[in-house]
Amino acid sequence: MKNTLIILFSLMINLLFGQKPISPFTPTCPSYNIIPLRTYTDIPEDQCYYMKDTDNELPDYVGIWSGAWNNKTIYITFKKINTYNTFRKYNKDILIGKFKVVDSNGSILFDNTMISDDQAKIWGGKICKR
Repeated sequence: MKNTLIILFSLMINLLFGQKPISPFTPTCPSYNIIPLRTYTDIPEDQCYYMKDTDNELPDYVGIWSGAWNNKTIYITFKKINTYNTFRKYNKDILIGKFKVVDSNGSILFDNTMISDDQAKIWGGKICKR
């Protein structure tokens, strides 16, 4: 009986104080200081800044784009998301891209459209218009 109590006590302590899964740190802010996406100055860390697409430049690129090259068709799907920049410590609107490559016979050569958004191979938020 004594061993059973020790085992149950140990399990309860492990559940309460054991290791927790690692999750990305996203600070919760009661309100954000919104700044335009085209801000080229230093942004203070941990001050609840949100680099927002206030001029609605990113939606022009959202959607499925396609092109042909060497008898292959490439489909790139762009999506606008909000992400937390862990290095610079602020939120920001960015585009992510997932793509699929199909040959002239219709066979899929490469497809990463089903991966999660945080694993996308194409991402960014700076738009250079000339």
